[in-house]
Amino acid sequence: MKTKGMDAPRPVVGLVLEGNTEYNAIPLLLQRLGVRTGAPSVFNGQPVHASIRSLVENRLIRYVRTQLVKATGTVLVILDRETRPQSASEFGKRVFTEMIRQVKRLDGEEASKRIAVVVADRSFENWLLADPEGIARSKLLRRNTRIVGQVACHADDRNAKELLQRSMARGWYERSLHGPQLAKH
Repeated sequence: MKTKGMDAPRPVVGLVLEGNTEYNAIPLLLQRLGVRTGAPSVFNGQPVHASIRSLVENRLIRYVRTQLVKATGTVLVILDRETRPQSASEFGKRVFTEMIRQVKRLDGEEASKRIAVVVADRSFENWLLADPEGIARSKLLRRNTRIVGQVACHADDRNAKELLQRSMARGWYERSLHGPQLAKH
Protein backbone atom coordinates (compact mmCIF):
# COMPACT_ATOMS: atom_id res chain seq x y z
CA MET A 1 0.00 0.00 0.00
CA LYS A 2 1.35 3.40 -0.96
CA THR A 3 0.57 6.38 1.21
CA LYS A 4 0.53 9.90 -0.20
CA GLY A 5 3.99 11.41 0.02
CA MET A 6 5.67 8.14 0.97
CA ASP A 7 7.60 5.76 -1.23
CA ALA A 8 6.84 2.06 -1.06
CA PRO A 9 9.48 0.20 0.94
CA ARG A 10 12.25 -1.35 -1.12
CA PRO A 11 12.28 -5.13 -1.21
CA VAL A 12 14.72 -6.95 1.04
CA VAL A 13 17.34 -8.84 -0.94
CA GLY A 14 18.38 -12.26 0.36
CA LEU A 15 22.07 -13.18 0.32
CA VAL A 16 23.77 -16.56 0.18
CA LEU A 17 27.50 -15.98 0.63
CA GLU A 18 30.55 -18.19 0.50
CA GLY A 19 32.29 -17.30 3.75
CA ASN A 20 32.54 -15.09 6.81
CA THR A 21 34.60 -12.42 5.05
CA GLU A 22 31.83 -11.97 2.49
CA TYR A 23 29.29 -12.03 5.34
CA ASN A 24 31.05 -9.10 6.97
CA ALA A 25 31.74 -7.15 3.78
CA ILE A 26 29.09 -7.60 1.08
CA PRO A 27 26.06 -6.40 3.09
CA LEU A 28 28.01 -3.21 3.91
CA LEU A 29 28.82 -2.70 0.26
CA LEU A 30 25.22 -3.26 -0.81
CA GLN A 31 23.97 -0.93 1.94
CA ARG A 32 26.22 1.82 0.57
CA LEU A 33 24.62 1.21 -2.83
CA GLY A 34 21.14 1.61 -1.32
CA VAL A 35 20.21 -2.09 -1.37
CA ARG A 36 18.31 -3.44 1.65
CA THR A 37 19.43 -6.91 2.69
CA GLY A 38 18.38 -9.32 5.38
CA ALA A 39 20.80 -11.35 7.48
CA PRO A 40 22.87 -13.39 4.99
CA SER A 41 23.31 -17.14 4.95
CA VAL A 42 26.87 -18.51 4.69
CA PHE A 43 27.55 -21.83 2.97
CA ASN A 44 31.20 -22.02 4.12
CA GLY A 45 33.05 -22.52 0.88
CA GLN A 46 32.89 -24.95 -1.94
CA PRO A 47 34.87 -27.99 -2.93
CA VAL A 48 36.20 -26.75 -6.28
CA HIS A 49 36.20 -30.21 -7.81
CA ALA A 50 32.57 -30.94 -6.91
CA SER A 51 30.08 -31.12 -9.74
CA ILE A 52 27.68 -28.23 -10.17
CA ARG A 53 24.77 -30.47 -9.17
CA SER A 54 26.57 -31.52 -5.99
CA LEU A 55 27.53 -27.92 -5.17
CA VAL A 56 23.91 -26.79 -5.45
CA GLU A 57 22.41 -29.86 -3.78
CA ASN A 58 24.88 -30.24 -0.91
CA ARG A 59 26.03 -26.67 -0.23
CA LEU A 60 23.64 -24.07 -1.60
CA ILE A 61 20.01 -25.19 -1.83
CA ARG A 62 19.14 -25.18 1.87
CA TYR A 63 20.47 -21.64 2.29
CA VAL A 64 18.71 -20.42 -0.86
CA ARG A 65 15.43 -21.86 0.39
CA THR A 66 15.91 -20.13 3.77
CA GLN A 67 16.55 -16.80 2.04
CA LEU A 68 13.49 -17.27 -0.18
CA VAL A 69 11.39 -17.35 3.00
CA LYS A 70 13.17 -14.42 4.70
CA ALA A 71 13.57 -12.03 1.75
CA THR A 72 10.87 -10.14 -0.11
CA GLY A 73 12.97 -9.63 -3.24
CA THR A 74 15.64 -11.42 -5.18
CA VAL A 75 17.92 -13.96 -3.54
CA LEU A 76 21.53 -13.41 -4.63
CA VAL A 77 23.92 -16.34 -4.51
CA ILE A 78 27.42 -14.86 -4.49
CA LEU A 79 30.37 -17.17 -4.93
CA ASP A 80 33.90 -17.33 -6.32
CA ARG A 81 35.09 -19.23 -9.37
CA GLU A 82 38.31 -20.06 -7.51
CA THR A 83 40.38 -22.40 -9.71
CA ARG A 84 37.58 -23.98 -11.73
CA PRO A 85 38.56 -24.39 -15.39
CA GLN A 86 35.46 -22.75 -16.91
CA SER A 87 35.04 -18.97 -17.07
CA ALA A 88 33.23 -17.12 -14.29
CA SER A 89 30.36 -16.47 -16.71
CA GLU A 90 30.03 -20.15 -17.66
CA PHE A 91 30.33 -21.28 -14.05
CA GLY A 92 27.64 -18.77 -13.02
CA LYS A 93 25.29 -19.90 -15.81
CA ARG A 94 25.70 -23.54 -14.86
CA VAL A 95 25.10 -22.88 -11.14
CA PHE A 96 22.09 -20.71 -12.01
CA THR A 97 20.56 -23.36 -14.30
CA GLU A 98 20.98 -26.08 -11.68
CA MET A 99 19.70 -23.82 -8.91
CA ILE A 100 16.58 -22.99 -10.92
CA ARG A 101 15.98 -26.67 -11.64
CA GLN A 102 16.20 -27.62 -7.98
CA VAL A 103 14.20 -24.65 -6.66
CA LYS A 104 11.41 -25.28 -9.20
CA ARG A 105 11.23 -28.91 -8.10
CA LEU A 106 11.11 -28.04 -4.39
CA ASP A 107 9.35 -24.67 -4.23
CA GLY A 108 7.77 -24.02 -7.61
CA GLU A 109 8.13 -21.75 -10.61
CA GLU A 110 7.50 -18.45 -8.79
CA ALA A 111 10.26 -19.07 -6.25
CA SER A 112 12.73 -19.93 -9.02
CA LYS A 113 12.14 -16.52 -10.63
CA ARG A 114 13.63 -14.80 -7.57
CA ILE A 115 17.09 -16.38 -7.84
CA ALA A 116 20.23 -14.67 -9.18
CA VAL A 117 23.81 -15.97 -9.20
CA VAL A 118 26.86 -13.68 -9.17
CA VAL A 119 30.41 -15.04 -9.54
CA ALA A 120 33.72 -13.34 -8.80
CA ASP A 121 36.22 -14.49 -11.38
CA ARG A 122 38.71 -15.70 -8.82
CA SER A 123 38.14 -14.86 -5.18
CA PHE A 124 36.72 -12.30 -2.78
CA GLU A 125 39.84 -10.18 -3.14
CA ASN A 126 39.13 -9.76 -6.85
CA TRP A 127 35.83 -8.13 -5.84
CA LEU A 128 37.86 -5.64 -3.80
CA LEU A 129 40.20 -4.91 -6.70
CA ALA A 130 37.23 -4.11 -8.93
CA ASP A 131 37.40 -0.64 -7.33
CA PRO A 132 41.14 -0.02 -6.97
CA GLU A 133 40.63 3.73 -6.48
CA GLY A 134 38.25 3.04 -3.60
CA ILE A 135 40.48 0.68 -1.69
CA ALA A 136 43.55 2.83 -2.39
CA ARG A 137 41.95 5.49 -0.14
CA SER A 138 42.03 3.08 2.79
CA LYS A 139 44.56 3.73 5.51
CA LEU A 140 45.27 0.00 5.44
CA LEU A 141 47.20 0.41 2.19
CA ARG A 142 50.53 2.18 1.81
CA ARG A 143 50.17 5.80 0.73
CA ASN A 144 52.33 5.31 -2.33
CA THR A 145 50.67 2.09 -3.39
CA ARG A 146 50.55 1.55 -7.12
CA ILE A 147 47.55 -0.72 -6.93
CA VAL A 148 45.41 1.52 -9.18
CA GLY A 149 47.93 1.32 -12.03
CA GLN A 150 48.56 -2.37 -11.49
CA VAL A 151 44.88 -3.25 -11.63
CA ALA A 152 43.36 -0.62 -13.95
CA CYS A 153 40.17 -2.30 -15.19
CA HIS A 154 41.54 -5.83 -15.09
CA ALA A 155 40.66 -6.99 -11.57
CA ASP A 156 39.48 -10.42 -12.67
CA ASP A 157 42.76 -11.64 -14.09
CA ARG A 158 45.03 -10.36 -11.31
CA ASN A 159 46.39 -12.29 -8.36
CA ALA A 160 44.40 -10.15 -5.95
CA LYS A 161 45.73 -11.67 -2.74
CA GLU A 162 49.31 -11.09 -3.83
CA LEU A 163 48.61 -7.49 -4.88
CA LEU A 164 46.92 -6.74 -1.57
CA GLN A 165 49.75 -8.41 0.35
CA ARG A 166 52.30 -6.14 -1.37
CA SER A 167 50.17 -3.02 -0.91
CA MET A 168 49.28 -3.31 2.76
CA ALA A 169 50.81 -0.68 5.03
CA ARG A 170 51.72 -3.26 7.67
CA GLY A 171 53.11 -5.70 5.13
CA TRP A 172 50.53 -8.47 5.51
CA TYR A 173 46.99 -9.16 4.41
CA GLU A 174 44.53 -11.30 6.39
CA ARG A 175 41.28 -11.93 4.53
CA SER A 176 38.94 -12.12 7.52
CA LEU A 177 40.43 -9.04 9.20
CA HIS A 178 41.25 -6.72 6.31
CA GLY A 179 38.67 -7.82 3.71
CA PRO A 180 35.63 -6.27 5.42
CA GLN A 181 37.58 -3.11 6.24
CA LEU A 182 38.66 -2.67 2.62
CA ALA A 183 35.12 -3.38 1.41
CA LYS A 184 33.94 -0.27 3.24
CA HIS A 185 35.91 1.77 0.69
